[in-house]
Amino acid sequence: MNRSISLSVDSEFVKQDPDALLLLAILSLLPAGTTKQNLYWWAMTVKMIPSAIAILSDAGLLVENKRENSASPVLFVIPVVQSFMQQQHRIAEGIMRQIHSSCCEYVLAHACRFDDPMFHKNSKALAVEDTNIQSILFSSPSQHNVSSDKTMEAFIAFGWYRCDTKPNLEIASHAVMAAKATGVVKYIASTKWCLGQTYANLGDHHSSYGHLQEAYQLFDVRPLSEVESQRLGGQCGIDLVGTARMALRDCRKVVSLAQDVEKKCAALSDSVTHGRCLALLGAVHWQQAQQPHEALRCLDQAQIMLKAAKKNL
Repeated sequence: MNRSISLSVDSEFVKQDPDALLLLAILSLLPAGTTKQNLYWWAMTVKMIPSAIAILSDAGLLVENKRENSASPVLFVIPVVQSFMQQQHRIAEGIMRQIHSSCCEYVLAHACRFDDPMFHKNSKALAVEDTNIQSILFSSPSQHNVSSDKTMEAFIAFGWYRCDTKPNLEIASHAVMAAKATGVVKYIASTKWCLGQTYANLGDHHSSYGHLQEAYQLFDVRPLSEVESQRLGGQCGIDLVGTARMALRDCRKVVSLAQDVEKKCAALSDSVTHGRCLALLGAVHWQQAQQPHEALRCLDQAQIMLKAAKKNL
């Protein structure tokens, strides 16, 4: 089988076009293949993509399949050829680094949370490349610089995408391990937050509470006192209160936590986050503490604040 594949890969017909060999190497790193539209994300260094596709197709190395409910066909290298290219060391280290960089760029270009107006569109774009992203982003660390800022930001963004769509503990836990390897508190806090919320979305509120509590405390570390980290800490606190309502029996502890988070959110210039926090505090006063007057006060404030924020959008 290897000999047969080698005859095609090493044929003069294929070797005459460097772009064809480059595209073959790139597609061999994409286990799910990719659409012609998305190919330009992965194959930025290929000068003449159409001619490279034609050569690989004629050589029987590239398959083009139509995908249901999509006008853009999927291009992929058959698994035996992918294995040959990887096991026979036919893919240069530079190409692996380039693909890893392209993967991070793609994830970050479509990064957003569930409450973002672009979430539906961006999550669909990430879903199309989900298998490829996991294969590249979570592959052997020897192939790329795991500690780079771009890689960690991609870990976090992809973790949130999966948390908000198809929660996966393995993905969230892997991101935490990568963050701990960097030693950067901001990344550890962000990945711990994502892991905690992943547990919550899966219904395990007791596990969720421990991770969210740790993340909330990490966002308070002095080096993270900048505005962005304070905002993230406030949002993490909101999720912490939400899971505390499910995980804790001591209502006084839940109320105290909700009040602490509200004070921190009040110090922000982010009226949306503060408004959401006030609404949550009102719910805690109503349901956990049985304090309807205090609940209505918080809910009225939240309504005024969120309405004003909506007008300013």
